[in-house]
Amino acid sequence: MGIKAVNRFAQKVFYGASLLLAFTIPLAKHAIPTILCFLCVSWFFDDSLPQKWKNIKKNKSILVFISLYLLYLIGLFYSDNMRYGIDDVFLKVPMLQMPLLYLSLEKEKESKFFQHILIAFISGSFIGTLISYTHSAVLFTSSHDIFDFYYATLAWFMHPSYFAMHLNFCIIALLWMLVTKNTIIIKYRWIAVFLIFYFSVFIVFLNSKLGLLFLGLIYLYSIYFFIRQKKYILSASLLMGVVISVVFIVHNFAGITNRIVSAGETVKNFKNLDKASGDGTVERIMIWKVSAKIISDNLIAGVGTGDVKDVLLENYQKYGIKGAYEKKLNAHNQFLQTFIALGLPGIFLLVFMFAYPFYFSWKRRNLLYAFFLLLMVINLLVESMFETQAGVIFYTFFNAILFSEFSKKNFRPIDNNTESLNLT
Repeated sequence: MGIKAVNRFAQKVFYGASLLLAFTIPLAKHAIPTILCFLCVSWFFDDSLPQKWKNIKKNKSILVFISLYLLYLIGLFYSDNMRYGIDDVFLKVPMLQMPLLYLSLEKEKESKFFQHILIAFISGSFIGTLISYTHSAVLFTSSHDIFDFYYATLAWFMHPSYFAMHLNFCIIALLWMLVTKNTIIIKYRWIAVFLIFYFSVFIVFLNSKLGLLFLGLIYLYSIYFFIRQKKYILSASLLMGVVISVVFIVHNFAGITNRIVSAGETVKNFKNLDKASGDGTVERIMIWKVSAKIISDNLIAGVGTGDVKDVLLENYQKYGIKGAYEKKLNAHNQFLQTFIALGLPGIFLLVFMFAYPFYFSWKRRNLLYAFFLLLMVINLLVESMFETQAGVIFYTFFNAILFSEFSKKNFRPIDNNTESLNLT
């Protein structure tokens, strides 16, 4: 096999591995490390490697996305628990890997690559819901308990919050492809509309509080968007559908509304919480209070990459938060988690990592990227998602893909003059 043949093969492997990664993220986390290896090897053996290095040097935005990882490496040097620290930086390798892999590519190459990535992820998420429904149906045949189709039991192989986050992103992507009249999806527009409805229903039964909140935000902005386009009938129909759905859920699914009401009551009475409570919202608030105390004692540089978990557990025990200590919980807020580990430089880089692309994506009317970033920030406020493989991979992969697409010269923004959605 000649050099050119090897290069062509490497390009095909990189393309295929990228699609497979997008398809696998919502399905099989154990396959992801192997796919990442194929990505790296194929990227290296591509004949455009010299040009990629030039692109890396030229693209200053890469520093925005890799600086936090480099700071985590520096945080190892003042950590006592090196074993945990090394495991942590290894887990976060995609924060370095993904920007280098995808932001080094030629921007005008493979115009349909981005579309195929989105469709692969949507397909994987759809199959994930079918597997979950099948699992719940099998359980139901024995238990005859309708709650087998609800919350954690329905989200069989993934935490409900992560599952809802994936499906919300699928809905955003489908809406974006419909509004921009994507050449692939427009032929199957009714399938896209069905999937938006289907994923919305699935999110309701997942009963992730933030998942439901963001789903509502998507629909409210969609109504606002179509009003701006003077599509009043479509806006009114969508609003009526949302109202009817909310009323139906409130009157027929007490379990779903009870979790939201309970969380609201907990927040309202946050000054008088029971430390021994096993309620998830109570535990989060108690953990956040402890995290704030740790931050105030280690404001400048944090406790170090390797010591963040030990310090949290030590303070859970000190302040009597029994449940969090026994379950060895993290800070359940990535901003607090990073602040504890790396101090002021860490929280600055983390915030800037989202603020910088959000500002420019919103300014250029790249609503898909802007809503992806907003989706991530909202979830990071209640979950330390960068402490898990699922969270790190989802963010780093799609952030790199979306930023690369958004920075193209021929990018088409969504504005009030965008052709309206036509389902006929």
